[in-house]
Amino acid sequence: MKFSEMLPHDRSRKLAHRAVAKALAEGTLIRPRICENCLNPGPEASDGRATIHGHHYKGYEFPLDVKWLCSKCHCKEDPRPSKEASGMAKLDREAVSLIRAKYKPSPIKGGRRKPSPTCCHALAIEFGVSKSTIERVVRNLAWVDEVSV
Repeated sequence: MKFSEMLPHDRSRKLAHRAVAKALAEGTLIRPRICENCLNPGPEASDGRATIHGHHYKGYEFPLDVKWLCSKCHCKEDPRPSKEASGMAKLDREAVSLIRAKYKPSPIKGGRRKPSPTCCHALAIEFGVSKSTIERVVRNLAWVDEVSV
């Protein structure tokens, strides 16, 4: 989505995130290695960087006023709805049920059913999601609260 097409709240959020990234790159902000709430170290990223999040606790109008939190504390401070309640999901419960109903697994190889690449690809195109999303839905790794068909 283009910046000009974003809702005002999303634009201010994006600008605040950019301001933090720029300040980190310039050294005017330093990302700590411990969470300000629980004082636990955040897990390291694969490249060795700290994974502590900058939480805009005063709002995005104050882009550099951030509280440094681990992902657990950040989720507690700023809970977000999941699945279709977030407004971001491409699939809903009905689509998940349809995917599971239409899915045809590959023949059993080595005693285990494996997702069929051609079937997953066709469903991915039909529902406008990635092939890996379809695989996670049919393996019940995504939308696990749904009953498999």
